[in-house]
Amino acid sequence: MKRILDNIKANLSQDFQNAFELLLKYDNLSFVCYLLNIVGYPRELIDWLEMFYERTSVYNQGFVDVVLSALVSDAGNENGFLIVQGGLSIITDSICALLRYKPRLNTIVTAIKPDNESGNIVLVTNKCIKKFKHVITTPTFKALNFIDVSEVGLSIGKRWALRVLNYKHHVKIAFEFKTKFWQNETKMDSKPIFGGSTFTDLSIRRIVYPSDRNDTSIHCRAGLISSS
Repeated sequence: MKRILDNIKANLSQDFQNAFELLLKYDNLSFVCYLLNIVGYPRELIDWLEMFYERTSVYNQGFVDVVLSALVSDAGNENGFLIVQGGLSIITDSICALLRYKPRLNTIVTAIKPDNESGNIVLVTNKCIKKFKHVITTPTFKALNFIDVSEVGLSIGKRWALRVLNYKHHVKIAFEFKTKFWQNETKMDSKPIFGGSTFTDLSIRRIVYPSDRNDTSIHCRAGLISSS
């Protein structure tokens, strides 16, 4: 499986435009269909391979989606990750501090519609009505179904996409331990883990160890996040 994705990623790195156009020829296939019909793997082998993958039901995604996700994952591994001291909320708090108009919290948008006279876009909320020159919507498509956009003039294709787009099921569970046992050489049989993740075919699937390499102390409270 890694060989298949590596070959595709190598082609994209060498000649992205042509390789991506070739990739789009299979855009109507799920990853399972690609392995069945293009690669020629039997279904039993595909199910067995997916069992050892980090997440369940990923192979039911679109073929192009799986390839692009692999590219994003590789980019993170190559460039490394940054630690934000104090938590990621520091980033959003810093951005908000720069804004002239602060975000309105606990405000529910009930409708989005055009103002034909001014050319602006009207946002109707449970507290007020506001006009804007431009609006970017960021809720999930399921949440957007509860916002009245009937007057926006969305095409049939866009309205259909709002109804049928599916999201992956994902569960994250955080555990807190008294010590970072995964960094202890004795307990880990001389193979301590300083950040990173492990995979298993058990139901827990993936375990992430968010450790700071600069913090070598194992006698402190630290979270261990597992996701499946």
